[in-house]
Amino acid sequence: MGYCFLFLILIFAVILFISAKHKKFSKKHKIIVCSLSAIAVLSIVVYQLDFDKKSVQNREKINSFNQGKTLMCGEYVVNSEKFSFYGGTNSFVAKESEKTLKGVILKLEDCQIEQ
Repeated sequence: MGYCFLFLILIFAVILFISAKHKKFSKKHKIIVCSLSAIAVLSIVVYQLDFDKKSVQNREKINSFNQGKTLMCGEYVVNSEKFSFYGGTNSFVAKESEKTLKGVILKLEDCQIEQ
């Protein structure tokens, strides 16, 4: 994901350079293009930082679950004895052997590592 971020910044830098050198653009247009480029780059940076933070948190939750630790997902106590983790959907699904939890599916984002 980091390479995608760098690629987009490079594209915006090229656009900014071309627009600054282009003689047909008025000063007002150049300012508008530069401002929009800066806003776009800032938005990408904020998104990337938030995405990275959530990814680290999710990785910590998954690692804790795989190490046999307990997670709290709302009112449910999630551990490897009662739930299975499915990476494709980033969710915990109650095992069939747990009759009281039949059909329970919990999103990884809604869980916290129990201390």
